[in-house]
Amino acid sequence: MANVIKKLDGDFIDVQLGVLVLQEEDSYIAYCPALDLSTYGDNISDVKDAFDDLVRSYLEDGTKMGTLEQDLRAHGWEMQINSGKANPPQKIDLNIPAGMLRQQFNEQFRIPVPAA
Repeated sequence: MANVIKKLDGDFIDVQLGVLVLQEEDSYIAYCPALDLSTYGDNISDVKDAFDDLVRSYLEDGTKMGTLEQDLRAHGWEMQINSGKANPPQKIDLNIPAGMLRQQFNEQFRIPVPAA
């Protein structure tokens, strides 16, 4: 799973995140270990849509409020100021009970950076 956040041309942030989809009884959970974000849905399609909405809100709100970089650092991300790129923590410990993992995928976003 790849995780990267990169600011392009000052107008957009490109994001690629690894996401795990777990099943617990009749619910599905989308979890992004690199951001420690999760959401749920009734099926895999619903949980993917809910995760997209969650990450877009997280990135847009963090960018608007100027807290995105601080929050990423708090989650162990390393910021490369010159390249405008953020790299996730090198190691993320997962403790997923056997049989719960249903799918994993990379999700890509392009978020506009608000004008200063």
